[in-house]
Amino acid sequence: MGAIATQMGDAAMSKATFTTYANLNMNMIKSWMSKQTSEQMDMGNPQSIAAAGGTSYSDTNKNGPSTDATKQDEPPKDHNITIVAHLDNEDDWIGHAFVIMRNAKGEEIAKGYWPKDSADAKDFILGTDIDGAVYDEKGDYYERFNEWLKTGKDPGKPNGQFAYKSFAITRQQYGDAMKAMKDWSANPYSSSRMCGTFATHVLSASGNKVWDRWLDPHPTRLFEQFGGKFE
Repeated sequence: MGAIATQMGDAAMSKATFTTYANLNMNMIKSWMSKQTSEQMDMGNPQSIAAAGGTSYSDTNKNGPSTDATKQDEPPKDHNITIVAHLDNEDDWIGHAFVIMRNAKGEEIAKGYWPKDSADAKDFILGTDIDGAVYDEKGDYYERFNEWLKTGKDPGKPNGQFAYKSFAITRQQYGDAMKAMKDWSANPYSSSRMCGTFATHVLSASGNKVWDRWLDPHPTRLFEQFGGKFE
């Protein structure tokens, strides 16, 4: 009887020992598998490979199907274009629109399209074609807009308000917009070809659009489209 009890005790101990070893081995296997999976996942990580002194797929196969390669091929959007609409007050039915472009160095230009000579309201009502010209907005609207961004107040018009949309663009898109600006024909300036038309044209050349309606992109419409409002 004592021998049987001893054998049963030994069996129980052996089972417990086996279970302990089995659990230990299983944990070791899981740990090993986890490590292998982690290392396999890191094979596509350029930082992990570089840290180990290797070369990533994206470094050597820029035209391949690698996601990292695709991202590396995308040019940086380190330039910017902003289209701005302004109204003097709630009763302003003409307004003005212009564009501001910033290069990678942070240098900005601001351009708008204006009647070459002073235009009368009847010219817009009758749709009379007049001479136009692209003017530098620095010295007036550009400074007023930047001040408005800081304070919410237009220093040029007590009740004036701005509304705008900005887009990050690539160097190529910046160049395309610059070309569109330079190639813009000065004539004619009319109710259907005015500052808003110029601003949206340059913006479209950069690969961005804010206006796709059949109506003309008049500054008053752009102001509303951009969420402009008077308090």
